[in-house]
Amino acid sequence: MSLKKLFFLLNFLLIPFFLFGQEIGGSQAFSFLRLSQHAMTTSLGGTAINALAAKPSLIRQNPALLSEGMVKKIDFSFLSLFAGTSFSEVATVIKHKKIKMPIGINFQFMNYGSFDRTNASAQTIGSFNAQEFSVGIGSAMKLSKQINLGYNLRFIHSNLASYKASGIAADVGLTYTTKKNSQFALVLRDAGSTLSYYENIESRPLPIAIHFAYSKTLKHLPFRWTLTYRDANRWNTRYDDPNFNIIENIFSNSNTNESSSFEDFVDTFFRHILFSGELFLGAKKNFNIRFAYDYQQSRELKSEELRSLAGLNWGLGFKIKSWVIDFGKSYYSVSRSSNHISLQLTL
Repeated sequence: MSLKKLFFLLNFLLIPFFLFGQEIGGSQAFSFLRLSQHAMTTSLGGTAINALAAKPSLIRQNPALLSEGMVKKIDFSFLSLFAGTSFSEVATVIKHKKIKMPIGINFQFMNYGSFDRTNASAQTIGSFNAQEFSVGIGSAMKLSKQINLGYNLRFIHSNLASYKASGIAADVGLTYTTKKNSQFALVLRDAGSTLSYYENIESRPLPIAIHFAYSKTLKHLPFRWTLTYRDANRWNTRYDDPNFNIIENIFSNSNTNESSSFEDFVDTFFRHILFSGELFLGAKKNFNIRFAYDYQQSRELKSEELRSLAGLNWGLGFKIKSWVIDFGKSYYSVSRSSNHISLQLTL
């Protein structure tokens, strides 16, 4: 192993130790970092650390996905959420002749809209805005023909009226591609700490997450499926509401006030699992159909009165010359879903 690769590996291993500010627990700072950055990611369930596509936005999913094929490409993404809120991202990859490794740059912006400013008597005296953003830079390298290693460093800032907060975070990732059209991925995302926090409010940890994934491309069918285990750094991913003590039974449609330890184990385990698939169509695979099922999202947003598509995600992607357009849709309830659209240009 060369000195350059050794130095890169040491950075990969040491960065998390410097940036782990606090353990996961309770509320988290800068939760917008967990949002899907690209329409392709949305259609694959919000987590795509093993994706096969030359899209600079995937650097935020797993920096080890950064490749030479992303150079001179730029992604624009827009995610429409609820009540006037929206999320957007711009990402690109450049390469300088003096730097052998490609460099990825990404900018994310969360807009919460405008709010009425009132006084103690509830009289409107003006308005204020709320936004958050992050800007990051990263790179990746090949440790061998089958192993890629990458990292992404990012500055985060939040501006809620006159209250401000900032932080720094890192993503580190690894991919291993076998000779049988299979790929393994491991990523540590949003390991970091706040630099400053809103006045008179106790600082909170960043939404740190560790994900594993395995993907397989079928030999006789243009289809690739992926199984992802999310949030490996914490077992219990449930939201515990003291006002809602009904236990859901994964084995039936009935709900009870008690459940066995086995049922709890199975339910908690499947909340970590994300299954997704992608179908490649056309001679040059220029048209893609994607889908995913998120069990955790389905359980958390389940309605007792109405059946909904909560937990289902789907999307399309197609390429026209140097343009690539992707669309992703995620369902939350009977009447609520989000639409994500991304456009890629080659410079």
